Amino acid sequence: MTVRRGLLLVIYGVGLLGLVACGKKGPPFVPKTNPNFSVTQLTAERMDGNVGLSGRLLIHGEQSAEYRLIAGCMVYHASYEKTEPPCEGCPIHYRLLEEIKGQVIFEDRFYCEIPLSSKKGLHFYNVRLINEDGGSGPPSDRAMLTVE
Repeated sequence: MTVRRGLLLVIYGVGLLGLVACGKKGPPFVPKTNPNFSVTQLTAERMDGNVGLSGRLLIHGEQSAEYRLIAGCMVYHASYEKTEPPCEGCPIHYRLLEEIKGQVIFEDRFYCEIPLSSKKGLHFYNVRLINEDGGSGPPSDRAMLTVE
């Protein structure tokens, strides 16, 4: 009878501990805000050993020309062999290539330069604008560059 009582006490203890400890615990934090800007009509152009990425700035929501909130961008990259390109409209799996801190918006245009890959083939690029606290905006459309 004492074994049964002890087992029942352990089950109640574990159950009570589970109720008290469930849920994600951690220090309170202010969530990062995401910029209301994205890049559209992204193009990639070869320039003296670099790739120049440019596009138009698209504003989402009611935030007007608050370009100074943009602190840089994250450039994503994917490459494919020329003989095996992805199909039109197929998803492309990008990897973060570089995070650029600094001015990337000039009036209502986006522009940045990154090093050109020496790997031959098709190179796809995608960018996300970031603000001062690290929040990132929506992804741009993709730009393609052929490296011979």
